[in-house]
Amino acid sequence: MRKPQLGYIETGEAIMGPIFDSLLENPTDFPVTLVFCNGSSLTHLNRELIIKAGGREAVTKDSPFVALHSDQDPDVFRRVLLDLMSDRPQIKLILTTSVLAMGFDSPHVDRVIHYDPPSDLTDYMQQIGRCGRSGNPAEAVLYFNATDLSNVRKHPGGKSVDQFCKTTGCFRGALMQYFDCPLSTVKNCCNFCTGD
Repeated sequence: MRKPQLGYIETGEAIMGPIFDSLLENPTDFPVTLVFCNGSSLTHLNRELIIKAGGREAVTKDSPFVALHSDQDPDVFRRVLLDLMSDRPQIKLILTTSVLAMGFDSPHVDRVIHYDPPSDLTDYMQQIGRCGRSGNPAEAVLYFNATDLSNVRKHPGGKSVDQFCKTTGCFRGALMQYFDCPLSTVKNCCNFCTGD
Protein backbone atom coordinates (compact mmCIF):
# COMPACT_ATOMS: atom_id res chain seq x y z
CA MET A 1 0.00 0.00 0.00
CA ARG A 2 1.37 3.44 -0.80
CA LYS A 3 1.27 6.59 1.28
CA PRO A 4 -0.50 9.47 -0.45
CA GLN A 5 2.03 11.84 -2.01
CA LEU A 6 1.33 14.67 0.42
CA GLY A 7 3.38 16.68 2.89
CA TYR A 8 4.54 14.96 6.06
CA ILE A 9 1.81 16.27 8.38
CA GLU A 10 -0.98 15.75 5.85
CA THR A 11 0.28 12.25 5.12
CA GLY A 12 0.18 11.25 8.78
CA GLU A 13 -3.38 12.56 9.10
CA ALA A 14 -4.50 10.90 5.86
CA ILE A 15 -3.16 7.51 6.93
CA MET A 16 -3.52 7.43 10.69
CA GLY A 17 -6.39 9.90 11.27
CA PRO A 18 -9.17 7.39 10.46
CA ILE A 19 -7.40 4.70 12.51
CA PHE A 20 -7.08 7.03 15.51
CA ASP A 21 -10.74 8.06 15.14
CA SER A 22 -11.86 4.43 15.08
CA LEU A 23 -9.83 3.64 18.20
CA LEU A 24 -11.16 6.61 20.15
CA GLU A 25 -14.78 6.08 19.06
CA ASN A 26 -14.91 2.38 19.95
CA PRO A 27 -11.82 1.02 21.74
CA THR A 28 -13.64 -2.15 22.81
CA ASP A 29 -14.03 -3.43 19.24
CA PHE A 30 -10.72 -2.03 17.94
CA PRO A 31 -8.26 -4.80 16.95
CA VAL A 32 -5.00 -4.87 18.92
CA THR A 33 -2.67 -3.07 16.53
CA LEU A 34 1.09 -2.46 16.46
CA VAL A 35 2.19 0.55 14.40
CA PHE A 36 5.90 0.29 13.58
CA CYS A 37 7.60 3.57 12.73
CA ASN A 38 10.91 5.37 13.10
CA GLY A 39 11.60 7.62 16.09
CA SER A 40 10.61 10.92 14.50
CA SER A 41 7.38 9.46 13.10
CA LEU A 42 6.59 7.93 16.50
CA THR A 43 6.94 11.35 18.16
CA HIS A 44 4.72 13.00 15.54
CA LEU A 45 2.04 10.29 15.57
CA ASN A 46 1.95 10.12 19.37
CA ARG A 47 1.47 13.89 19.54
CA GLU A 48 -1.36 13.74 16.99
CA LEU A 49 -3.07 10.89 18.86
CA ILE A 50 -2.83 12.71 22.19
CA ILE A 51 -4.37 15.83 20.60
CA LYS A 52 -7.22 13.74 19.13
CA ALA A 53 -7.78 12.11 22.53
CA GLY A 54 -8.31 15.52 24.15
CA GLY A 55 -4.81 16.57 25.15
CA ARG A 56 -2.34 15.37 27.78
CA GLU A 57 -4.77 15.92 30.65
CA ALA A 58 -7.21 13.45 29.00
CA VAL A 59 -4.59 10.70 28.56
CA THR A 60 -4.36 8.38 31.56
CA LYS A 61 -2.72 5.04 32.28
CA ASP A 62 -6.06 3.50 31.24
CA SER A 63 -6.01 5.05 27.75
CA PRO A 64 -6.32 2.48 24.93
CA PHE A 65 -3.04 3.56 23.31
CA VAL A 66 0.62 3.92 24.15
CA ALA A 67 3.94 4.77 22.47
CA LEU A 68 6.92 2.46 23.10
CA HIS A 69 10.56 3.12 22.23
CA SER A 70 14.00 2.01 23.42
CA ASP A 71 14.26 4.77 26.06
CA GLN A 72 10.83 3.93 27.51
CA ASP A 73 10.43 3.83 31.28
CA PRO A 74 10.86 0.10 32.19
CA ASP A 75 7.73 0.16 34.39
CA VAL A 76 5.61 1.45 31.49
CA PHE A 77 7.12 -1.16 29.18
CA ARG A 78 6.36 -3.96 31.68
CA ARG A 79 2.80 -2.72 32.22
CA VAL A 80 2.15 -2.69 28.46
CA LEU A 81 3.57 -6.19 27.97
CA LEU A 82 1.52 -7.57 30.88
CA ASP A 83 -1.63 -5.97 29.47
CA LEU A 84 -1.00 -7.40 26.00
CA MET A 85 -0.48 -10.86 27.45
CA SER A 86 -3.69 -10.69 29.52
CA ASP A 87 -6.93 -12.35 28.42
CA ARG A 88 -8.52 -8.99 27.47
CA PRO A 89 -5.96 -6.32 26.62
CA GLN A 90 -7.10 -2.77 27.37
CA ILE A 91 -4.31 -1.24 25.26
CA LYS A 92 -5.42 -1.55 21.66
CA LEU A 93 -2.97 0.65 19.70
CA ILE A 94 0.77 0.60 20.28
CA LEU A 95 2.94 3.07 18.39
CA THR A 96 6.40 1.51 18.48
CA THR A 97 9.86 1.46 17.05
CA SER A 98 11.49 -1.91 16.39
CA VAL A 99 11.78 -2.36 20.18
CA LEU A 100 8.59 -4.47 20.14
CA ALA A 101 9.55 -6.97 17.47
CA MET A 102 11.56 -10.10 18.22
CA GLY A 103 10.57 -12.02 21.33
CA PHE A 104 7.17 -10.39 21.81
CA ASP A 105 4.58 -13.18 21.58
CA SER A 106 1.14 -11.85 22.51
CA PRO A 107 -1.67 -13.95 21.01
CA HIS A 108 -3.89 -10.87 20.79
CA VAL A 109 -2.23 -8.79 18.05
CA ASP A 110 -4.57 -8.74 15.05
CA ARG A 111 -2.90 -6.09 12.92
CA VAL A 112 0.57 -4.72 12.24
CA ILE A 113 0.95 -1.44 10.40
CA HIS A 114 4.26 -0.17 9.08
CA TYR A 115 3.91 3.59 8.92
CA ASP A 116 7.53 3.68 7.73
CA PRO A 117 9.09 0.80 5.78
CA PRO A 118 11.64 -1.29 7.69
CA SER A 119 15.33 -1.14 6.81
CA ASP A 120 15.48 -4.79 5.71
CA LEU A 121 13.16 -7.73 5.05
CA THR A 122 14.37 -9.73 8.05
CA ASP A 123 13.13 -6.94 10.33
CA TYR A 124 9.89 -6.84 8.37
CA MET A 125 9.31 -10.58 8.80
CA GLN A 126 10.00 -10.37 12.54
CA GLN A 127 7.65 -7.41 12.93
CA ILE A 128 4.73 -8.81 10.93
CA GLY A 129 5.25 -12.09 12.78
CA ARG A 130 3.88 -10.37 15.90
CA CYS A 131 0.32 -10.63 14.55
CA GLY A 132 -1.87 -13.63 13.96
CA ARG A 133 -0.38 -15.74 16.75
CA SER A 134 -3.87 -16.76 17.85
CA GLY A 135 -4.33 -18.61 14.56
CA ASN A 136 -7.09 -16.21 13.50
CA PRO A 137 -6.79 -14.11 10.35
CA ALA A 138 -4.54 -11.08 10.83
CA GLU A 139 -3.56 -8.09 8.75
CA ALA A 140 -0.18 -6.56 7.91
CA VAL A 141 -0.19 -3.15 6.19
CA LEU A 142 2.90 -1.42 4.80
CA TYR A 143 2.78 2.25 3.79
CA PHE A 144 5.54 3.88 1.75
CA ASN A 145 6.26 6.54 -0.82
CA ALA A 146 9.19 7.34 -3.11
CA THR A 147 10.98 9.34 -0.41
CA ASP A 148 10.64 6.45 2.06
CA LEU A 149 12.14 4.03 -0.46
CA SER A 150 14.97 6.42 -1.28
CA ASN A 151 15.85 6.54 2.43
CA VAL A 152 15.50 2.76 2.85
CA ARG A 153 17.87 2.07 -0.06
CA LYS A 154 20.67 3.72 1.97
CA HIS A 155 20.59 0.82 4.47
CA PRO A 156 22.35 -2.48 3.83
CA GLY A 157 19.44 -4.74 2.83
CA GLY A 158 17.33 -1.74 1.86
CA LYS A 159 17.40 -2.74 -1.81
CA SER A 160 15.41 -5.86 -0.98
CA VAL A 161 12.78 -3.74 0.81
CA ASP A 162 12.60 -1.44 -2.21
CA GLN A 163 12.08 -4.42 -4.53
CA PHE A 164 9.50 -5.95 -2.20
CA CYS A 165 7.49 -2.71 -2.06
CA LYS A 166 7.44 -2.60 -5.86
CA THR A 167 6.16 -6.19 -6.16
CA THR A 168 3.24 -6.50 -8.57
CA GLY A 169 2.47 -10.12 -7.67
CA CYS A 170 1.79 -11.95 -4.43
CA PHE A 171 3.51 -10.27 -1.47
CA ARG A 172 3.67 -13.52 0.49
CA GLY A 173 5.24 -15.20 -2.53
CA ALA A 174 7.85 -12.42 -2.77
CA LEU A 175 8.75 -12.85 0.91
CA MET A 176 8.92 -16.64 0.68
CA GLN A 177 11.11 -16.38 -2.43
CA TYR A 178 13.46 -13.93 -0.70
CA PHE A 179 13.86 -16.28 2.28
CA ASP A 180 14.01 -19.35 -0.01
CA CYS A 181 10.97 -20.96 1.63
CA PRO A 182 8.19 -22.98 0.01
CA LEU A 183 4.92 -21.16 -0.52
CA SER A 184 1.69 -22.80 0.58
CA THR A 185 -1.54 -21.88 -1.16
CA VAL A 186 -3.54 -19.46 0.94
CA LYS A 187 -6.72 -17.58 0.07
CA ASN A 188 -6.75 -13.83 0.58
CA CYS A 189 -3.07 -13.68 1.59
CA CYS A 190 -2.46 -10.18 0.19
CA ASN A 191 -4.14 -7.43 -1.81
CA PHE A 192 -3.05 -9.17 -5.04
CA CYS A 193 -4.48 -12.54 -3.94
CA THR A 194 -8.06 -11.75 -3.02
CA GLY A 195 -9.76 -14.73 -4.62
CA ASP A 196 -9.64 -18.51 -4.46
